[in-house]
Amino acid sequence: MTRSRAARLCASRAPANAELNVMPLAPAEPSPYLYATSTPDTSAFTYDKIMAATIDERARWRCRRKGCRDYEVSVRAGSFFAKSKLPLTKCLRLLLFWCSYLPVGIAQQWLDISAVATIDWYNFCRNICYKEMLTCNMQIGGPGHIVEIDETSLKKKSKYGRGLQHPDNWLFGGIDRTTNLWFGILTGADRKKKTLSPILRKHVKVKTTIISDAFASYVSVNDNHTLENNRFLRGMDYTHRWANHEECFVDPVTGAHTNRIEGAWEVRIKRHLKRMRGVRWRAETKAQYANSMSTTAKELPRGWKEVQSKSRPGKVYFLHVKSGEKTWKLSHVHAKEREFRHRAVDKKKRRSADGSSGSESVQALHILVKHSGSRRPSSWRQETITRSKAVAEAKAGGIREKLLACVEANPDRSSEALRELFEEIAKEESDCSSAKRGGDLGPFTRGKMTPSFEKAAFALKVGEMSELVESDSGVHVILRIA
Repeated sequence: MTRSRAARLCASRAPANAELNVMPLAPAEPSPYLYATSTPDTSAFTYDKIMAATIDERARWRCRRKGCRDYEVSVRAGSFFAKSKLPLTKCLRLLLFWCSYLPVGIAQQWLDISAVATIDWYNFCRNICYKEMLTCNMQIGGPGHIVEIDETSLKKKSKYGRGLQHPDNWLFGGIDRTTNLWFGILTGADRKKKTLSPILRKHVKVKTTIISDAFASYVSVNDNHTLENNRFLRGMDYTHRWANHEECFVDPVTGAHTNRIEGAWEVRIKRHLKRMRGVRWRAETKAQYANSMSTTAKELPRGWKEVQSKSRPGKVYFLHVKSGEKTWKLSHVHAKEREFRHRAVDKKKRRSADGSSGSESVQALHILVKHSGSRRPSSWRQETITRSKAVAEAKAGGIREKLLACVEANPDRSSEALRELFEEIAKEESDCSSAKRGGDLGPFTRGKMTPSFEKAAFALKVGEMSELVESDSGVHVILRIA
């Protein structure tokens, strides 16, 4: 303990009139800034001591210099929260939720804020990370390191191929097997060699062993052009190994595979994207989730579910999973469910009256001749079909007469000859996509085809050919084979 420190300790314990032979200490200069609040019971903290943030939104920085004591600055100034009107606690929780990969819808419900504000904050956080990643020149690999490279599509698929078709958005990157470090760069719809090679040169160090698939941007012209002799990668001295996924996923000679990078795409990227869209996330156990369900949801009939509306925040609508029907009222759900049950009962009665079972199936070949009045007047043979219905019937009738003549000419093997000629004509003349299979529709049960076609097919015996059958698709000639 030094003398000055001992003297200060004695001074603190000595009476006021005591005389000490020590040098008096100069008073400390006041700090130029004071962390002040409008509440009198909150202690003030100077900038050179430990700061204590309070939940009071009126906390501000105030200057203590003479002449500018009226100058105040909000604690939000110069931070991420400067222009936000949300309470500071909600802003911090939004950052925590974004870092935890919490879906937007869940964060909105927990914080009781609008969807627009939640989405704006999530986009803001992503933009900050995006700009930071652009300034960081991540390099992986090196001598003795193995780097797997691959590209994956982040295109959002349209459900059932309907609706808005989203453009391709490809992510190209690589992962180091030794350090487990990785990089990923969005290239849009471009996956050409001249686009991917500079990215590879920038992020993968020299003398690295690179493993890829046999994509044309990596391997081309009978495996002669590889990353080792790529003109965009001269001087990098890469060693290139690859696995041709059309033949195998692990090369039997070199043992090369891209399982690590493909797994990284799924775990690090695509699962996160699904969580962002509100998919595959559950914060509670099944029992807790069942207990937290609304009374309305518990009363829903089987096949219906309750969905949060995006156009009307806070509202729910009811969706039938199988048919896709939607309604806002629960009463409509029960009415539609009764209608579905009545339809099922009527359908079962009709099948019983026909003397057939719903599990019965047939297999048939058919030749379809379309006309201008067909439901879809186009085919693989002709983009636009202009023939009239009478011409289509005449053509189908001629095909049927030709098939009957074949049966008469081959009495010993009529069934085999009929099927061979039927398949041959179907491949050449049928306007159905089944023409490439000789008109074979495969096994089907009742309710799968149009009523007129189904009635004719089920009425035939195995090996028997039908008369001309009309449907909204055109004119058919049917041959039952099973």
